[in-house]
Amino acid sequence: MPVDPIEDSNQTLQLVERMTREYGTTDRTFKSAIIWAIADSDTQLREEAHKFLA
Repeated sequence: MPVDPIEDSNQTLQLVERMTREYGTTDRTFKSAIIWAIADSDTQLREEAHKFLA
């Protein structure tokens, strides 16, 4: 999944809900086994990746 920010939080929630319910073209069997962590911005992720790759 790209790190591009999604401006609309409703769009983000809809995407997460869809990915929780579905796995490819079939429904997901163990929906309770998924933990989502969604950052407010990708700044720290990009900084840590930059440090790691340096």
